[in-house]
Amino acid sequence: MIEVPLVDNNFEDDHEPAQQWDPLSESPDLEYLHHHWALSTTIPAQQLHLPSQPKEIVRFGFNRLLNSSLQEYLNVEQQLFASLVRLTDTLAKRVDLLEAGQSRLRNEVTQLKEEARVVSQELSLLAEEHHNWGLELLERIEQIEKA
Repeated sequence: MIEVPLVDNNFEDDHEPAQQWDPLSESPDLEYLHHHWALSTTIPAQQLHLPSQPKEIVRFGFNRLLNSSLQEYLNVEQQLFASLVRLTDTLAKRVDLLEAGQSRLRNEVTQLKEEARVVSQELSLLAEEHHNWGLELLERIEQIEKA
């Protein structure tokens, strides 16, 4: 069988098969972020009653002072967390789209490689037939010259 020189007959995939990942947008980590990003700005019920002990009074006053002075910072921090969760969610969806596209492209490349292999075999057969036809033609010419 004659090899067609311009056709590469090596159709083995040099890459490992694509690893199947769970969609990132369905990740338990992302689910956790969605449910735990909010900072609690409410005061627990046990801290709402007026304390009776001096130690509790000092702690109550300190907590109220600290909460009131940090409230603006905590609000900004909570907005930052919310933005980060939205960004993470958007990135996860885009990564999932890219992975789906990559999988589709790998399937298409596999199909194209198979089609190229078939075409290569057909070209090799045609080249062999052409070669055989050329040999037959040369034999006939030699026979005519001898006669």
